[in-house]
Amino acid sequence: MNLRIISHKDSEIEQFREKILKYVQTYESMGLKYWLFLCASNPVAIVYYGKEPVNLIAPIGTPLCMMQILDYEKSQNCIEEIAKKALSMGKKHSVKYVFVPSIPEKQTKVVKSFKEQGFKEKACWYRMDRSLEDIPNPPEILRFENVEKDKIREFLESANHCTSGSYEGETMVYLAGIPDMLLNLWYNMQELYNVYKDNNMIGILNLTPNSQSNLNNIGVAPKFRSKGFGKLILLYALERLKKLGKEKVGLRVHVKNTRATELYKSFGFNIIEQHVDLIYWEDGSL
Repeated sequence: MNLRIISHKDSEIEQFREKILKYVQTYESMGLKYWLFLCASNPVAIVYYGKEPVNLIAPIGTPLCMMQILDYEKSQNCIEEIAKKALSMGKKHSVKYVFVPSIPEKQTKVVKSFKEQGFKEKACWYRMDRSLEDIPNPPEILRFENVEKDKIREFLESANHCTSGSYEGETMVYLAGIPDMLLNLWYNMQELYNVYKDNNMIGILNLTPNSQSNLNNIGVAPKFRSKGFGKLILLYALERLKKLGKEKVGLRVHVKNTRATELYKSFGFNIIEQHVDLIYWEDGSL
């Protein structure tokens, strides 16, 4: 196979800098090591090494490896070797898990190659979006209070409660454990709201205005579910993003969450693509 691997410290990586910058700049700022995989001299994948919090799927400090596939077409002839090498490098660095996120579901050969190495499905999700033209006005039934920076941890406790039983709820548990400095950096990329009906806190809203998935999270407290509050929070989110000058709203929703998927479809959202996240746990767990 025509596969080569070069380190982030290697001077040769500079010739690929422009092509990989958008993938590596966040991880460079976090001090993560990474290696670039070349197939027939084409950059096709990047492997990062570090510790949580990166993916927020394990306790803080957990050593991890994550692979980002850059070019599915040019990696086809090397994908089996890439999957084997990612796993062997992870074991060499004594990581607890190896994570390969956001593989388009249509890339069946890629998914098959990783599963043959023992990777399992962590999540299967849709990317959905809709235009922000012609959105309905939300009725003034709920009150939305912006969360100040000194109240982040209280918000995370509420968010954990309001997203209980979901994939997002798991992430919120680990997010609550990160150091203040990193939590503040996260806060600066968000708009966070506590949602009230009269004097009752009934839910939360989390927007990430400058992200492709700018509608990050809607949560309703268990005892207030099935009362239409999720729809009202969604309407407010659409209006808020439009006021911020956004032309589209995007989100991700898990395939098994048919209730949420149907809600978004009823509000004009379209499924753009289906993705799968794959993971290999060192102890074989899921």
